[in-house]
Amino acid sequence: MSRNINPEIKLINLDHKTRTIEFELLNARTAFANALRRIMIAEIPTFAFEHVEFQQNTSPLPDEFIAHRLGLIPLISEKVDHFKFQSECDCSGGCPKCQIIYFIDVHCETDTPRLVTTDDLQFFGDFDDPDAYRNYIDAAESVRPVQLPAIPGRETVPITICKLGKGQVLQVLCKAVKGIAREHSKWSPCSCSAYRMDPVIHVNQQFFAEKMKDSGDYVDVFASKCPNNVFKRGNSEEEPVAVINPSNCTFCRQCQEYLENEGIPDPEGKVVIDQVPDKYIFKVESTGALPPETIVIRGFDILKQKLMNLKEHIQQSNEPDLLH
Repeated sequence: MSRNINPEIKLINLDHKTRTIEFELLNARTAFANALRRIMIAEIPTFAFEHVEFQQNTSPLPDEFIAHRLGLIPLISEKVDHFKFQSECDCSGGCPKCQIIYFIDVHCETDTPRLVTTDDLQFFGDFDDPDAYRNYIDAAESVRPVQLPAIPGRETVPITICKLGKGQVLQVLCKAVKGIAREHSKWSPCSCSAYRMDPVIHVNQQFFAEKMKDSGDYVDVFASKCPNNVFKRGNSEEEPVAVINPSNCTFCRQCQEYLENEGIPDPEGKVVIDQVPDKYIFKVESTGALPPETIVIRGFDILKQKLMNLKEHIQQSNEPDLLH
């Protein structure tokens, strides 16, 4: 039976320090929630290093190892929409419209090992005709490597690429291009994008009241079987079990398994674990390439555009009844 639903979201928490956002998606089907989750992981464009040219590398690490590390460095991509996908650009081999170039040139001249970090990535802005690409160049300067979370004494920490000993050199040309994680995970703006259901727990208080008459610590033992501290002893004989943290429930059903192992008939009737229909609690953690709230907004925008494209194709087909 079809339902008329109007999805909406409710913000729970937004923390830019940990780059996370939590929100509730309400009045939505599971297919809608899962589509949004997958789009946030794999369909939102960002920048990542795609081409790496080594001029000189005398470090202990081989070229391919360093290239792999460079490819996985998140790049701040808030202005990624100013650029074209390289496959859609009218150039041949890359231009300021579709790629951003960085250069690493580090020499270790002391006995102390030299760390090569993302702070050593220098924007390479040498263009034949800078005025023709002025808008792209200005946007490109905002694309830079993400810093690690702060530690005591430092607000930000660069990502380590490799370590050089005395006399060793690393000279690398790095080209970043626009892409999506459906092609490669290095373009994903999310380190985590997941949702969980909102649990509803009903306890047969009469059953536990009878058990408490036989064993005074029965509820305490039962509550201890839950790994997430959902239950505790209640304050009255009529309600011997209190559900104190229902949101902590992960649907592991260890409480029901305990009753079943004790030989209790119908354990699922003694503790009923259900979920709020059409409600999903999302947690999205950003790599730093985009702010977490931007990931969610762009995820909805892309999902909306995909649905509009689908509707347009159906309207142009010979099956208009599919829209109803």
